[in-house]
Amino acid sequence: MHDGAAVGDTLVLVGESGIGFSDNNAEWRLVENQPFTKPVIGVASGLDFEGVPILIAIDTEKAFSTSRNGKDWTTAEKVEGDCDFSDISYYNRTFVVACSNGPVLRSAWNGGRLEFLEQEDGPEFTRGLTRIRGGNGKWVGVGGGGMIRESVDASHFTPVASPTAKNLYAICHGKAKFAAGGEGGELIVTDENGDWKTGVKPFASTADIMALAYIDAIGVFLVTNRDGGVAASDDLVTWSNLPSVTTAAIRAVVSGGNLIVLGDDLGEIASSRKLMNLPWLSGNNSGNAKLVRIIGYDSAGMGIGQLVNKQGDATGDVLRDLVVLQPGTLKLESIKVQI
Repeated sequence: MHDGAAVGDTLVLVGESGIGFSDNNAEWRLVENQPFTKPVIGVASGLDFEGVPILIAIDTEKAFSTSRNGKDWTTAEKVEGDCDFSDISYYNRTFVVACSNGPVLRSAWNGGRLEFLEQEDGPEFTRGLTRIRGGNGKWVGVGGGGMIRESVDASHFTPVASPTAKNLYAICHGKAKFAAGGEGGELIVTDENGDWKTGVKPFASTADIMALAYIDAIGVFLVTNRDGGVAASDDLVTWSNLPSVTTAAIRAVVSGGNLIVLGDDLGEIASSRKLMNLPWLSGNNSGNAKLVRIIGYDSAGMGIGQLVNKQGDATGDVLRDLVVLQPGTLKLESIKVQI
């Protein structure tokens, strides 16, 4: 699988065989009327010109299709021009498509009809981009040889100094920072000034980083690699390696419907049983701050936690159905589907 997105509680994954969806993660199905005849390489969720949720998927043949619910898709339309699609993302009411041969396309609505406009800069400024994401009032694209490009309008791009010469395959934005990774497992991050620096490697191995995502619901960054590795961090500095269910490259990461779902190159789906915010309660030096101690698991494999104060004394409050993003406690289950 290549990418994923969510609309409402419906999760969508795309790949070689087309588009698949699930309403509850118990059953994944391929869309009945597939809009594409070629592999689908990207999907993004956002809002249309009226502020209504919409999904846009792209394939390897310069075609795109839209959906309101993840299940019913419009007939694919081809984009004019010389564009080799590599990624699609959404930010600031705009969908942007990166093309590996140079052009960057941005969405526009003409009488309610979706169109894609090419950047005003020449394609030589952005040739080789693999991924693009928005945040902090700008778009940032990364690509081969450590390439980084920035734009405030997805039309005019500026080269940015990069701390690496390695190929970059993934990028995400969260907590006012960008993070990018790729060849050799290397990770680079932006500092408080927006400058790129070499970051802490999430994995001990040198397997290429394939996907990066920020899960806003729990304030956690997730990273995956070519060997099926999964790691999590809340600050891009301290990483916890999580149990995985595959040794294949994980390229698709999507959260929605109270779940985190990962998709690998073999068509296997791994998901957290439940995604929720833990009730971290701020306190003062008197020791009233409450933390959660995992005290066991129920028959379904869900965590059972007890609230404790700073001194470790139990308060008597017990929480159930917990998933904690720490080594050995993220319970993953896999479902074999071909997407």
